Amino acid sequence: MPVRNQKFVFLSILNILLSVIFASTTLAAEVNTDSLIQVLQSTKIDSVKANILVKLAKTQEPANKNQAIKYYLEALEYESDESTKALTYNSIGMNYLQLGENSESLQFFEKSKKIYQELNDSSMLGRVYNNTAVANYWLGNSNEALNFYLRALEIRKPLNDTAGIIKIMNNIGLIYQDWGLYNDALEWHQDALSYALEVNAYYDLSYTYANIGKCYENLDAYTPALKNYRLGYKNAIKSDSQNKKNSYLSGFLGGVYRRMNMPDSALFHFQKSLDYSQRIANTNRIAIAEYELGKTYFDINQPDSAKKHITRSYALSIENNYVNLLKDNLFVLSELAEKEGNTNDAYQYLKEATQLKDSLFNAEKISKFTDLQVKYFNQQQQQENLILKQNNEIQQITIREQKLKIWIFSAFGILILITLIFIARSRMKLMKLSRKLENSEKKLKQANADKDKFFTIIAHDLKSPFNGLLGLTTLISENFDELPQLEMKNLLLELKNSAANVYALVERLLSWSQIQTGKISYKKEKTDLSKISTNVEKQFVTSAKNKNISLEQQIEKNTFVIADIESISTVLRNLVSNALKYTNPGGNITISAKQKNNHIAVSVADNGVGIDEAKLGKLFSISEKISEPGTGNETGTGLGLILCKEFVEKNDGKIWAESKPGRGSRFIFTLPAAG
Repeated sequence: MPVRNQKFVFLSILNILLSVIFASTTLAAEVNTDSLIQVLQSTKIDSVKANILVKLAKTQEPANKNQAIKYYLEALEYESDESTKALTYNSIGMNYLQLGENSESLQFFEKSKKIYQELNDSSMLGRVYNNTAVANYWLGNSNEALNFYLRALEIRKPLNDTAGIIKIMNNIGLIYQDWGLYNDALEWHQDALSYALEVNAYYDLSYTYANIGKCYENLDAYTPALKNYRLGYKNAIKSDSQNKKNSYLSGFLGGVYRRMNMPDSALFHFQKSLDYSQRIANTNRIAIAEYELGKTYFDINQPDSAKKHITRSYALSIENNYVNLLKDNLFVLSELAEKEGNTNDAYQYLKEATQLKDSLFNAEKISKFTDLQVKYFNQQQQQENLILKQNNEIQQITIREQKLKIWIFSAFGILILITLIFIARSRMKLMKLSRKLENSEKKLKQANADKDKFFTIIAHDLKSPFNGLLGLTTLISENFDELPQLEMKNLLLELKNSAANVYALVERLLSWSQIQTGKISYKKEKTDLSKISTNVEKQFVTSAKNKNISLEQQIEKNTFVIADIESISTVLRNLVSNALKYTNPGGNITISAKQKNNHIAVSVADNGVGIDEAKLGKLFSISEKISEPGTGNETGTGLGLILCKEFVEKNDGKIWAESKPGRGSRFIFTLPAAG
């Protein structure tokens, strides 16, 4: 028998044996694992090794996710099929996600996403988008999470992927809950419930009822909240023998009972949440349950029990970098220390909790801003040196020409005419070169003057809010014990708003600097402009509704352009955000597009307050800062339109504005049309 046929027969028999071994999982899991390991040790074929290691990983996933991850990683060493690699990366990410290690999970979801994009596998790409959104959500990146959820939903709806649609709608609802838009969140969760009831999926029903309960709880409607939590609990028991979901649901029930001032019931359910969390070894849920128990014991004046649980939660939060939970624990520890009469510890805990948010904002952003200034001044110095070098070269050329004239006149008088012609031509060249250098110098000085003025404006804009921040923190620190609670709350709210304004300004400045230094990469490709516009419309629909403004996307499908999706999405978001800011309640905003020759002209029009002619010509100038409060007293950084101009020009387009005071504005930019 030929060698190739022998190998084929061997592989066929081996695959049959593996299928038989793996099918016996439900009968004898330990025997199955041992059998797979024996086959793994005996085979020398990479594809078979990879297959066995994946099956070993699946046997470990329910109880030992760390071991499952090790098997998956080892399988990747032998796997050659790209689609299987992508699926394995996604499985590793899911295991890290379920362990609460969200940053690790994102790394593997990104690897999976890149492969599925290359393979153009939209079905699996939708799943990876959803998983990436979940990881971003747990890391606190709500905007990134919403972006990936909407992408995933756009893929899964045409595929009639009911299970995927239910998960995404629920998770979008969770983001709206985080933003305090509970009625909007309730609509998403109820839409998800209608899908889940159609297929009678216990797990999805449990998850959806829990989210609906949370919306009602936040709306202070405790009776429907308890009803939905119990329905979620009931369906969770049917869907999961390990009761993973009940670690959440027990915690939710405990939270409602605590808000209803029923501490005994609250403690009962929080303890059940801790038991479930320890059973599935999820450190994040354990830390949350310990905190809830400690907080409840503190509320009923049992400080010893409170301190025991809060201390455990505090240790887990430090170990696993649960920043928000760490802050909450610090506040409770401060109150416990104060109750014990230990004012020094109470003050220290309170100081750490208060400074936690400041440190997250200031350290990285201010460092980047300082680096930007250093790079700018170094670049300016290099340009000045270049001008000096060019001037020296001109001077040296002139000296050489003068020496040449003396030598010619003294040695070759007969060639005076020729010499004069040569000198005339040389001087003409020098004059042209000099004019070019003068023009370059003027442009360089003007560019430097514009940038100097730009940084002067930015420095002034940063100084004022930082002075406000320093003033507020000084007022709070020096008068902490005397300030009434309501006044303290108002001061902290003012402090938060001031910090948010500074953050937005620095974020825009960093984006501008990345454009100037060429650190942003552009991937220009054929893309449907209507899809970009629709995604932008979805992101602002709530803001428009809150301000009673009609926001309408009119770009027709299959309006194709050649552009970088991310940068053009940023341009549209900036223009729509500005339109919302300067349009009165009851106004209208439209996004439209029209083909003109080889370009598509995109328009964002409103019937808002408009712009006077004097300011209209300065909107896109780096040396002019145009920023007016919106119709709802919204504030801005003055950098948005500068970034828009940079991004549009990088995409081979132009941008301009048309406006009259009291009659609204129209911002138009062009992009190359796709053939």
